[in-house]
Amino acid sequence: MRNHQSETTVAFRVYHDGKDYLGTATLEMPEIGYMTETLNGAGLAGEIETPVVGLTQSMTVKMTMTSATHPFFDSLDWTRSALYECYGDLQVVDPVTHIRTTKPYRINFLGRLKTETLGSLEMGKKHGNEMEFEVTRLEVYLDGEEKFIHDKLNFIHRVNGNDLLAQTRKNLGLSV
Repeated sequence: MRNHQSETTVAFRVYHDGKDYLGTATLEMPEIGYMTETLNGAGLAGEIETPVVGLTQSMTVKMTMTSATHPFFDSLDWTRSALYECYGDLQVVDPVTHIRTTKPYRINFLGRLKTETLGSLEMGKKHGNEMEFEVTRLEVYLDGEEKFIHDKLNFIHRVNGNDLLAQTRKNLGLSV
């Protein structure tokens, strides 16, 4: 299988709780930043900032809707961590044949609502309703393959199938 050069996102759709089409949206996906600790002292010629295995900083997703939809208001129930599934289609080009095709790209996240704005009302314009979520579980799939899963509540951190927190779960007596 050759590596394809990615060019652009053809289209994507967002579903709420696996069933309701959320509507036309723009997504700002989370930054994955690892928690770090600074090491210094005897035996080191300076400081080293080392990432802690499998632990991440706060991750947020911002979603801006073109206009109001029923699922948009469902997210106001802050007692729930809603599931959002984002199905994308990426345009790629084969570097040898120069043939363009598409590949599936999927991002799922469980999020806890942090803020929600109702946007603005202006004749002939989009509302711009915006939601910001604290992400507790993030899943990324490219071309049907699992690439990344991070679940803060269940101590799961898998990169290309390698679970970096498997031993930690075992050491903590977790059976996830």
